Amino acid sequence: MSGRANIVLSRSSEFRLTKGTVCHSWDEARELVAKCEESFVIGGRSIFELALPMAKCLYLTTVETKCDGNVFFPEFEETGWEILEQSAVFKTVDDDFPMFFSTYQHL
Repeated sequence: MSGRANIVLSRSSEFRLTKGTVCHSWDEARELVAKCEESFVIGGRSIFELALPMAKCLYLTTVETKCDGNVFFPEFEETGWEILEQSAVFKTVDDDFPMFFSTYQHL
C-alpha cells in the first residue's frame, strides 16, 4: 500500500521484496518499526507472540467456527485491555462463517 513502510520478518535468507524491507531478526524489525508512527503486525503466530507484549492496540477479527489447523492467534489475557469497539456478528454472501471485529486498547 502506498505511504506505508512494509517490513517483513522472514527466516529465509532467500526471501526478497520488490517494495519493502526484509528483516531476519526480531530486533532488526523492532528497530525499523520504532521509526514508524503506527505499525501493524499481520502474523503468523510466532510474530504475534513476540509483538503482543508491546502492543498498545489490537484490531482483532474473530471468525466464529472451529476448524482444523495447527496455527492460530495466541491466547491473550484480556485483563489489562479495554474493548473500545466491537461490531455486531455478521456474515456476507462471500463469507463461509460469521465474524466480528473488535478493537482493544492496552491499559
